Amino acid sequence: MSRYLLKNYEPYEYIKNFYLLDDNEEKERYLLYSSKEVNYSLKIKKNGYIPKSGLIFSKTIEHDVAGKKVLDLCTGQLGILAVHSAMFGASNIKAVDIDEDCIDWLKMLIRTNQIHNVEVFQSDLYSNLENEKFDIIFTNPPQMPMLEGSVHDSGGVDGRDYILKILEDSLFHLNEDGALYILIFDFLGTNEKTNDKNSLFDIAFNLGYSKAEIVDQRKKIVKEGSVSYNSIDYIKTVYPKYIFEKEKNDIYYNIQIVKFTR
Repeated sequence: MSRYLLKNYEPYEYIKNFYLLDDNEEKERYLLYSSKEVNYSLKIKKNGYIPKSGLIFSKTIEHDVAGKKVLDLCTGQLGILAVHSAMFGASNIKAVDIDEDCIDWLKMLIRTNQIHNVEVFQSDLYSNLENEKFDIIFTNPPQMPMLEGSVHDSGGVDGRDYILKILEDSLFHLNEDGALYILIFDFLGTNEKTNDKNSLFDIAFNLGYSKAEIVDQRKKIVKEGSVSYNSIDYIKTVYPKYIFEKEKNDIYYNIQIVKFTR
């Protein structure tokens, strides 16, 4: 029997060139990216996360990062946005996370892939970035509405805590005409109000952003037993104007990549 099992990993439509490699003998798993131009391998920590939603960023990164100074905010264990940015020509990348275990693991992955233009360090959002500015900031912050929960999932009572802070603080860390890209669950009220609070677009304009646009969107099926599934009733209470859509026997919401231009 083969020691390795390789399979396509395409959790969303149009997400191509990603593969999962299982080492059956060593009980290890890797996320691979392989194309004619770019190849890299990210070892997944035991019981670690496979960044399904994070891969949606790949299309945006491939077109936008060449020659740019990039910040991957809330980078996570695999630092997928930082690594992908480096591979597609970003000139300088910083990757930060509040979780020191994430930082240590990502440093190992950076060394393994011999990536020389990514600096990885611990920071609670911008706390250790002082006055540094970037052309592009990517972030996939915790945003599930929860009264309590994991630091990797909970975005506070209404799910917006980190998003609102990032929107406000990022204005001081973007170069002129720089762009902030945030992965956002649409029930939070991206461009339309889903409760009595302003939409995130309106909030961004009030803060001083010149433009806001949804540049990509993918369906997220709510699977039984998932964090989303366990939070459905609470989400409906916090965002009563939002209607979950149905597809066959499944309900879903949309994951959006939203670009806010300074």
